[in-house]
Amino acid sequence: MDEIQHINPCTGKPQATVMIGGYKEIDMAAREALQAQKIWIGIPANERRDKLFGLCALVKQHKQEFVSLSALESGIPVKTGSLLLDSFLDWGSYFAGWADKIQGVTVEIFPVMGFDYTRMEPYKVIGVIILLLLYGLVIALDAGLPPGLINVIPGEAEAGSALIKHPDIGKVTYTGGGEVARKIMILAAEVLNH
Repeated sequence: MDEIQHINPCTGKPQATVMIGGYKEIDMAAREALQAQKIWIGIPANERRDKLFGLCALVKQHKQEFVSLSALESGIPVKTGSLLLDSFLDWGSYFAGWADKIQGVTVEIFPVMGFDYTRMEPYKVIGVIILLLLYGLVIALDAGLPPGLINVIPGEAEAGSALIKHPDIGKVTYTGGGEVARKIMILAAEVLNH
């Protein structure tokens, strides 16, 4: 891992030294996530739901720390950070409630007679490219999520590229500017396998 100076976006001055990862760290995190996913799937659905609700409750309990760290990390105004965190909590609570309601659907096939059904299954590992606080990882462990289910790898272009190209990553999501989004789309198109 390499070290970089994190620059405070408001002051333009260094505020922390951060270790950044590359392919090796992404590979290790993806493998750990696959193993943790097996543990997670083995937990009864109602317990998974409760753990996710617990994660949301812990994030809400530590809201001020998250908002303050977000402002330092990305330079967003505290009020905006607070609104974004409220949205995350609403989103997280909504989907936590679905954790014990996973089901398939039978559908008619037309024009051929037959039996067709859908079945919800996990997407391998999901890679998220976004500013994310390491503090959130501690909260996830405190909520009872298996170690390795959520991994945070601070990185730059090499880590993003490794995330997109990794064979164990089934889906990638990105939040940010258009220039980087275009690069991600081009790279993702080269390795698309679904």
